[in-house]
Amino acid sequence: MARFSMESLSGRRHLYAKRFGPRMESPNEAPRGDPVRVLLLAEAAGLSLQVVMCLAQMGAEVHALVRPGARQLRWSRHCRTVELFDFHPDVTPIEQTRRRISELAVQHDLDVAVPVSTLSATVLDRLRTEIPLRCFPIGDGEAVQRLNDKWSFDGLCRVHGVNAPRTLFFAGRAAIALDRVAAELGFPLVVKPANLGDRVGVVIARSAKELRAQVIDNPAYNFERLVVQAFVPGRDLDLNVLAIGGVMVAHSTQVREGRTVVFTEDDELLRQCARIIAATKYDGLAHFDAIRHAQDGSPWLLECNARAWGSIAASAFCGLNFIEAGIAAALDRPLPPVHIEPAASFLTPPHAMMRGLGLGGRGPPLSAATRAGLRVALRDPIGTMAVALTPSGKRLPGLDHIGAGIAQLVRRAMKLPT
Repeated sequence: MARFSMESLSGRRHLYAKRFGPRMESPNEAPRGDPVRVLLLAEAAGLSLQVVMCLAQMGAEVHALVRPGARQLRWSRHCRTVELFDFHPDVTPIEQTRRRISELAVQHDLDVAVPVSTLSATVLDRLRTEIPLRCFPIGDGEAVQRLNDKWSFDGLCRVHGVNAPRTLFFAGRAAIALDRVAAELGFPLVVKPANLGDRVGVVIARSAKELRAQVIDNPAYNFERLVVQAFVPGRDLDLNVLAIGGVMVAHSTQVREGRTVVFTEDDELLRQCARIIAATKYDGLAHFDAIRHAQDGSPWLLECNARAWGSIAASAFCGLNFIEAGIAAALDRPLPPVHIEPAASFLTPPHAMMRGLGLGGRGPPLSAATRAGLRVALRDPIGTMAVALTPSGKRLPGLDHIGAGIAQLVRRAMKLPT
């Protein structure tokens, strides 16, 4: 289930000017009937395309400032302009980034800046009072750090009585105390870097032998700041959140069935995550990874990513566009009631939707939400396929099917119901 609380939103409007920058009047604020003009700060191509699809779904005019990892957006028809600009503070002085964002805001009469992930949010957090446009809700650096860091997040769970697996911290692989791990956690267990996401460095070790081979004695496993967690049996469960001033104003709960995102409900998961959001007074988007325990069905929190997530377009096409909601909050605009029905589903990522048509119709019928997303992807076929390439040029699964079935794909897409 997904909900958007206008009461919660309106009650916190006094926070916006302080948190998200001054409200801009004309010319930087578009009339209600005009498309919102967005400056997108993009870093990773796949995640950026998900956010772009959300913006396309709401009819926004998108101008993208992209780091090299998102250069594929230059092929996207959903972006009015794309400029390659590495806004990482270690590469470009923050003052130069401020000047360029300000120039683009004036040049394109922009309304709001939207970050894709943590780095772009950090940059906007530093600049939001110095640039002539509003900013999407962004958590302050301390709150983002407490949520993103897996060891810090475990501490939050302990303090606030939230279900979380027993977790130990080690400075690196050589510091892992095998006897302690075996005695306190047992096997199987999970090892992962405390400060990385996207499953980078995640290892499931089913025995002491595997832990030694894959982590402790593995010179290629060169991550620092590791957490080792007890393995929780069960099914993956995710909660998506938009928060303002430590209160969830929009949320959805989802599970995955293969490549398909299916929306569901879990009130206990919602209550537990609400405690964490309130404790950090968090603003912005967040995605909680959890497990529904195999024994009693209770939710156990694993980690949190304080940013947009890789399936954010699924919510948008099923009825709750988190990007549109956050922009409405930033611009102090009302949002009509939104709702995702339980069991609503969406096939992701975009190239998987396109492959579904290219394979000659094998498999279950596409849901109404997937067809709506597919129409958006088909208006941007080159951009969608360009993002489905890794930076090294290696094709992702399904891209060959897209090429082989492109003629059939277009013919069938023309017959999609509106």
